[in-house]
Amino acid sequence: MFKIYLSRTVSPGVGISLPATIEEMREAYSLLNGTDIVPLETATAYVESSIPNLRQYLYEVPVTEKRLEELNYLAYRVKWMDSQDEAVFGTVIEMMKPETLQDWTYVNTLDTKS
Repeated sequence: MFKIYLSRTVSPGVGISLPATIEEMREAYSLLNGTDIVPLETATAYVESSIPNLRQYLYEVPVTEKRLEELNYLAYRVKWMDSQDEAVFGTVIEMMKPETLQDWTYVNTLDTKS
């Protein structure tokens, strides 16, 4: 699990723990925009996690509905990791230097237990 902060400015923004339900995402958007509709104008997500290197590569992610779904999927996959898995995953992140969220999906499917 990790947390993102949705923001339109430099302020801390609205925090949401991922993975999140559609209702939780709508509530976060409601707090950010005053409406629960995903805006055409995107926000920025700032990632907070105990996984090494995650924040470095997912810093200031421009948010669209698709990217939120991808972040949610990534959070679902890492939520079952213990501290050793997180350390290994952080090392893989540093070695592979993923550039897109699709790359993250690939990195997260690697077998880190071998």
